[in-house]
Amino acid sequence: AAYLDAAARLFPDFLNIKTGLLNGDILEPGLHKWVSAVTVSNTITFHGSPTDVWIMQVTGAVTTHSNA
Repeated sequence: AAYLDAAARLFPDFLNIKTGLLNGDILEPGLHKWVSAVTVSNTITFHGSPTDVWIMQVTGAVTTHSNA
């Protein structure tokens, strides 16, 4: 089900949020796409209901810091 949901989404709901530097951000449901690397330097929060879907597409590397 998750794959079909992702495959059906042709355009991102969110593009290049904070140029890939996430630090304490709140992410809403939908397709989040970055055309670069993403660094998570602090906790991020996924805000929504138990049935919402978050899809993260990242072209480059994903790096998380030890406190994230």
